This record gives sequence, structure tokens and C-alpha cells, in this order.
Amino acid sequence: MANVTSENRNLSAWKFLWQVIKPYRWWFVLMLQAPVITAFYVFANNYSFKLLTDAFSTGPGISYHHLIWPISVFIGAQILLDFVWRIQNYATWKSLAGGNLIPLTDLV
Repeated sequence: MANVTSENRNLSAWKFLWQVIKPYRWWFVLMLQAPVITAFYVFANNYSFKLLTDAFSTGPGISYHHLIWPISVFIGAQILLDFVWRIQNYATWKSLAGGNLIPLTDLV
């Protein structure tokens, strides 16, 4: 019987996971970018509301020039968030079963 240690088991588990993940590694990178960018969305969203509040508190002479930047930050952050999660959904679909759709006739 071979000498099996916990280190060998862990190493073999990592080798097994790498063999499974390796063909889809770039899809997994795309899947992991969505949660990271989502973490920054909270800051961008709150920062845009802070800028909007600051613009309204400057006084009665508020103009569109003061509001363009906060509104642009908010809309840009929302568009980026939606785009990143759509990419993540596509990458998840491509990494599961190679992105092949199963015909409904095969499910019966």
C-alpha cells in the first residue's frame, strides 16, 4: 500500500481541481470579476449620492453643471454593474457543460 499522507491528499485534490478547471480557467476569471466589481459599486453609488447632496447644499444657485458629475457617476456605475453581471452569467453558462444547450427532447 502506498504511503498516503494528508499532504499528498491535498496535493492530489488540487491537481484534480486544476484538471477540471483548466479548460475553463478564463471563464472562471470572468465569473470572479463580477463580485469584485460589485464591491466597488457600493462605494460609487454612495459617492454619487454624496456629490448630489453636496451640490444641493451649496445654495440657491444650483445649475445642471453641478449635477452632471453625480448623475453620471450613478448611471455609469449602474451600467457597469449590469454589464459585468451579464458577462458573468455568460461565462457561467459557457463553463457549465461547455455552453451546449440540451434539447428539450433529450430531457424526456
